[in-house]
Amino acid sequence: MKKKHVVLVAATLSLALTMGAYKSYADAATKKNAKAATESALTNTEGATQIAASGDSIVVTGDGAVAENGKVTIRKAGTYLLSGTLEEGQLRADAEEGAEIILVFDGFKISNSTDAPLLFESGSSITLSAEGRQQECGHGSPEQCGGE
Repeated sequence: MKKKHVVLVAATLSLALTMGAYKSYADAATKKNAKAATESALTNTEGATQIAASGDSIVVTGDGAVAENGKVTIRKAGTYLLSGTLEEGQLRADAEEGAEIILVFDGFKISNSTDAPLLFESGSSITLSAEGRQQECGHGSPEQCGGE
């Protein structure tokens, strides 16, 4: 009887270890696939709305964003490719609840001495990607740009 009990305990322990290893493997595979999908979305800017800045001038080509008085407001989910330099400007994401917004900075520089240069309203999922050249975000206090 004692021998059967030991065999049963060993079999149960073996099964528990196998299930734990499988769960770890499945979790790792899921995370790897999610990361690959995100990286693929970030590098594919085909069809993205283009936002080009020069000084205090902004040109938006595509849907989902509007530019007015040195400020860009993103109102829809989508991918946005930002380039150029925006001085004393602001980039604001104010889309519907649950909107997924991907911002691809391609040498994009933004500064604002009186307000936060980047403003993300709650409710949207924002992913930032820095492509190619150096990116800059400037304000009087670094913590308003995600700095230290």
